[in-house]
Amino acid sequence: MSILGIVLSHYQAEVLTGAREMGQVKIHVSPDLGLTDVEVGIDEEGVRFPDGPCLAWAEVERIQKDEVGCYLIEGGEPRKIQTFSEYTNRPISLMPTDGAPTLLVAGFFHASNQGDRALSGYADKDRSDLAGHREGA
Repeated sequence: MSILGIVLSHYQAEVLTGAREMGQVKIHVSPDLGLTDVEVGIDEEGVRFPDGPCLAWAEVERIQKDEVGCYLIEGGEPRKIQTFSEYTNRPISLMPTDGAPTLLVAGFFHASNQGDRALSGYADKDRSDLAGHREGA
């Protein structure tokens, strides 16, 4: 298990709920946003991580519904990874992608290693607005 703890997003939650629907009792899933994978147990109560908590199905489903959030699992309870910068006066959160996660700062992607790939979900208008903010700021 990762030294950072269990961190899940809607990507992992979809795998877990899919396995439950198929009647599986074990599945491999990443507990750290794709860095590693572990075998977890699946039962009526929820997902059982090795040497870790049981995450209830209601919590897995809540994570699955949030396509822009990453969650740290502490004692079987998910806590959204986010903070507020008093220095910049802006909210900051961790956002999952199909690769490495990225930061959302005040609602804008900050993906230095992914280039425009992280912007692919935006319409052209939104992308040009973001480009204007970068150039004008």
